[in-house]
Amino acid sequence: MVSLADSKRFDRAKSKALLASGLGAAGAAAGAPLGPVGAAVGGGLGVITGLIVGDQQIVFPVDYVAVPAFEYALLRQGMAPSNIIYIKAGETLMPTGGNVQDVMQGEVEAEAMSEPAAKPKRRKRNPWITFNKRFKFRDKRKSESSQEYLTRRTKAAKTAYYKQKRGGK
Repeated sequence: MVSLADSKRFDRAKSKALLASGLGAAGAAAGAPLGPVGAAVGGGLGVITGLIVGDQQIVFPVDYVAVPAFEYALLRQGMAPSNIIYIKAGETLMPTGGNVQDVMQGEVEAEAMSEPAAKPKRRKRNPWITFNKRFKFRDKRKSESSQEYLTRRTKAAKTAYYKQKRGGK
């Protein structure tokens, strides 16, 4: 009897092999204009990339420009590809080729197994900041600097705050 975990592993391995073979074919096609050696090298690099990429997310460390694999050889000949995609650093590449459902299902299962997120505890309001926001003080005079005004306002607010805390004594 095959367990659920074994079937997921088998499906993941199968999709990884399909991805590796697909990228190998694309790499061989991209290297084909350079002759049989180019096709072999391109195919080998495609297979290795497919095995490494597999079904894991990749976060791009630097900015990339992506072009279709079959048009890669056109770049060396000076021709522009039909489609260019700019990928910013920090973006994530999701797996493709039939294993997207497996990854999404795994994330849903992980969320279901984790305990429900508790609401973050609200911080207690700072009474001084609340008082200072509501404190009314005279307007700034033309003859005093802003620093002088703020010093006097802070001193007056502090005095009023402590007087209020002591109960108006």
